[in-house]
Amino acid sequence: MYCASFCCMLCRTSETQDEIEWLYYKNNRLEKILKESRALISASREPAEETSHGHADDDAVPRLSGGGIITLERTLTKLQTFLDSRGEA
Repeated sequence: MYCASFCCMLCRTSETQDEIEWLYYKNNRLEKILKESRALISASREPAEETSHGHADDDAVPRLSGGGIITLERTLTKLQTFLDSRGEA
């Protein structure tokens, strides 16, 4: 029983990895996430009245706090590492 459950778990893991591969790498979504996140960081660092990245009302998150910027930058560093390692593979 354990072996069957383990094999099923491995199969789901493989399917999940295939979906991640398709969604984030083959469709360039990871690149888009990185680009848009960096634009948000840049806009958040500008004074509010000078922010001119365009559609502030359309953005789900128009500005980040200082702590939000730090946290997002750390996450982007890791995501960029994933993207860079895929390019080398």
